[in-house]
Amino acid sequence: MESAIKKVIDARDKVYAHTDPDVRVPNVSIAELETLCLTAATWYDDIIGRFFGATFFFQGTDDWDIDYPLKELSEAIEKRVNGV
Repeated sequence: MESAIKKVIDARDKVYAHTDPDVRVPNVSIAELETLCLTAATWYDDIIGRFFGATFFFQGTDDWDIDYPLKELSEAIEKRVNGV
């Protein structure tokens, strides 16, 4: 799990936050992301549950839409590649 966390942090630092010119995007698999999300949800619920007696249903993602983030990412990459 530590390597998956490092990959996500590297992607955030080099691609999304700073857009380094000669970046190699780390390959984070869907399985690694799922593991990270489930672990984060478990930790969150454990901490919030102990302090406030509450939990959050993270698996309820039916209304989440990936189209907008993918569109924004695609446009940003296109601008970087074309030098716009």
